[in-house]
Amino acid sequence: MPFPSIESVKETLRAKGWFEENLIAIGAMVYSGVLVRKCLIVDPPDWPSACTIGALGLFIYYANWSKLQKKRIEVVNQKSVTHLDAAQDTLYDIVLQHWMNKKNKDMDHGLRICVFHHDEYQGILTQLTEYTGEDLEEKKSGRTFSTKTGVIGQCVTTANPAYGRRSESSTMEDFIKEAARDYNYSAKEIYELSSDRYAWIAMPVIVNSKVRAVLYCDSKLENFFGDKNKPRYNIIASAALGLARHFRRD
Repeated sequence: MPFPSIESVKETLRAKGWFEENLIAIGAMVYSGVLVRKCLIVDPPDWPSACTIGALGLFIYYANWSKLQKKRIEVVNQKSVTHLDAAQDTLYDIVLQHWMNKKNKDMDHGLRICVFHHDEYQGILTQLTEYTGEDLEEKKSGRTFSTKTGVIGQCVTTANPAYGRRSESSTMEDFIKEAARDYNYSAKEIYELSSDRYAWIAMPVIVNSKVRAVLYCDSKLENFFGDKNKPRYNIIASAALGLARHFRRD
């Protein structure tokens, strides 16, 4: 972890419970200071012991500081995910409002929306949020995917929207072939996919010319999103631009 900046020092000092959480580290620093002084007031001064004790005290304090910084970052990230959840819910409602009419109001659209974070150094995508539109007991957030597979991987590697669909009359065998051919999935990965998805779209969230995240949507209906540059497609593209402002602040 990099050495803490002045701003992070001020923020941590202002945090509630800072002294209590740092009590062990402060005690270690004070005690090591006392021992260092004892080593230096003798004649001749015991420099090797003084340096060793001083370094140990600094190490204990810095290790505890790093732990507090990590905890603070986790709190910030949790707030960030909460904001993303709210944005997802809004986007979900807007897309459905546009889609809903008398003709299709009773159809099972199965719309789902979530956000993936892109780690360019490890080449992975991590699901940041739970799906909006699907109430699952099993949590999906935290799952990781390679940028070399899937529609979200295509979105990252090309830095462009990735869009696809399959015929609702296609068989499971067709689904397996398409997943391997078009999205580079292994056999094991294919059987972990939701086979009831017939349309999907992945929008890059670009900050400073880099893909920081991916806004992903899918549906049980083949023509749910329409073609490129159609209204629902554009709504999702606009939402990705809004998310870019969110990630730019982080």
